[in-house]
Amino acid sequence: MESEADDAPTDLDERCERDERREYDEESDRRASGPIPDDEREALETIAHGAVLTSGGVAGQRALTAATEFVARRLARRYRVALAERFG
Repeated sequence: MESEADDAPTDLDERCERDERREYDEESDRRASGPIPDDEREALETIAHGAVLTSGGVAGQRALTAATEFVARRLARRYRVALAERFG
């Protein structure tokens, strides 16, 4: 039978939690401490620009696919109609 003491956090657990909180606080302090450096800002803008281009490319590809399917269906319909008229 397990006792409730087995589920209780140990000193090691508490120290690990405290260290994680301290690391998080230090990181958030660093981020909030001032303006973003120029090289980091440029890198972020490049990433954002790439994401916009990628999403635009995907949208363009979908539009081209839809247009191609539309034209192919119309051509197939015309071809079937022409064959039906010709061969009855």
